[in-house]
Amino acid sequence: MFRVSADKIEVKYDKKIILKDLLLHIPNKSISTIVGPNGCGKSTLLKTLTKLLAYSKGQILLDGQELNSYKTKELAQKMALLPQSQIAPAHITVRELVAYGRYPHQGNFGILSAQDQDAIDWAISKTKLNDIENSTVDSLSGGQRQRVWVALALAQQTDIIYLDEPTTYLDLAHQLDLMKLLKQLNQEENRTIIMVLHDLNLAARFSDYMISMNSGQIVKAGTVEEVMTTANLKQVFQIDAIIGNDPYTKKPICLSYNTGT
Repeated sequence: MFRVSADKIEVKYDKKIILKDLLLHIPNKSISTIVGPNGCGKSTLLKTLTKLLAYSKGQILLDGQELNSYKTKELAQKMALLPQSQIAPAHITVRELVAYGRYPHQGNFGILSAQDQDAIDWAISKTKLNDIENSTVDSLSGGQRQRVWVALALAQQTDIIYLDEPTTYLDLAHQLDLMKLLKQLNQEENRTIIMVLHDLNLAARFSDYMISMNSGQIVKAGTVEEVMTTANLKQVFQIDAIIGNDPYTKKPICLSYNTGT
């Protein structure tokens, strides 16, 4: 049931403890979203789960195997990551950047196979970049560049996709397009999606599982209905929230809130 789990992990920046005694189990073939206030450790947790950050104590398991035992290329065949900020090489085209996602599947000579080209085509089509695939990335808008990075992650064709604030720079229409795409990948191809989002209602609408954090600790993890409660949002965000139901999905949404006192 769980492909990814963390057992009492501790993460430090210099001597400051950011995550302490953190326990986490992420359901397989689900969309799991980490939410919480700024500085609570959301991105730190995501980076730790993808081996970008080291943990000083505890254990993280991926498919029952200790995360640190995986070689980099082996891990990249299992999980893809869209980080919060990205820098593309100067003058690189959209297609060339998306092709980087095929690196974990290439041999020693780095030659793109027909299968690689098919995966690149599929990723570009899925993210609606066909019309600009030969444009340089540095000539694109912020929203377009974000879709290019999503396409790179998709081209990697892993069972697990991690995304850190994937809707950044996207307008409302493109936010929905991206979230619908992730939902489609989850439902039709059984991809496990794990992401950090700021927008509570967007997270609630598209998630199967939510993880709420504050001060480096998990406050509540569970279904959307278990996490999107007045009491939990008070504890996590220090707000007095009014919870209703989305008329389309019937899931809980935050209708209004006041700052808690």
